[in-house]
Order: sequence, then C-alpha cells, then structure tokens
Amino acid sequence: SNTNLCIKAFTIKDEENVTSNIYEVEGRYIYKIPSNTTVKELLDNINIKNGEAKIYEEEKQLSNSTKIKTGNTLEVGYDKYYLAVAGDINKDGNVNVIDLARLKLHLINMNKLSGIDLKAGDINGDRNINIVDLSRIKLIILNINL
Repeated sequence: SNTNLCIKAFTIKDEENVTSNIYEVEGRYIYKIPSNTTVKELLDNINIKNGEAKIYEEEKQLSNSTKIKTGNTLEVGYDKYYLAVAGDINKDGNVNVIDLARLKLHLINMNKLSGIDLKAGDINGDRNINIVDLSRIKLIILNINL
C-alpha cells in the first residue's frame, strides 16, 4: 500500500499556468512564434490558467498591434516567460540574412547559440538546430510559406 502511494506521488504533475496549441511552451520559454505575430495574436493563442498576461520589451508594456520579437517577455503574475520568434536570432523583430549568418555559425560550431537565441534558431521546434532549420530560415527570408 505504501509503494502504491509513492508511485502515485510521482505521477502527479502540476499543470503549467501558460499553455498553447500553436506555440511551444517549455520551462520559462515560449517559442516557435511565427515572425510578424502581434501581441494580440500571441495573447489570443495562449491559454492562461491563472492571472492576466502582459507582454513587455524590457520595462515597457507593448500594445496589441506591436510585433513580437525575440527577447520580449510575457508576464503572468510573478511568472515571466521569454518569447522567441522563429528565426529572429538577433532580436531585432525581423528574420533576415543576419539571423541566417548566426544560424550558420552555430551549425559549424564557430559561435554557438544559447538561451533565447537557441530557441529562436529552432525554427521547426524539434529541440534540435540542424540543416532543416537552416533551410526553413531561408524560406522565411524569401517569404515562402510551407
């Protein structure tokens, strides 16, 4: 009976406060956000269990029409989530050749990405950065949708 109780204790998982059917939510990161996503679109596509969500760039709260960029934060109560736009590795809000170059440098082990940059470089959200992400970032730059 005690063994059964112990097993049950390990199977109980606390539900996350923030979830999404579109974006990846992992720890304190929300990633796989398409480029040109606005604050309103992001808020419409996340589920908040408790509290009100607000999005910031540094200390400034962003308006609904503002375009999300890597490094913005979503705050719900005391919880802070770091946002990563797919392909926006340099955090300027655009996906361009600078991001492509950063991804290439990561792939050849010359300048490894980490933290939020790593999440932004994981274009397809499979938790690996590889040639697939490199080809996807090129398609984003060329404005070709898959």
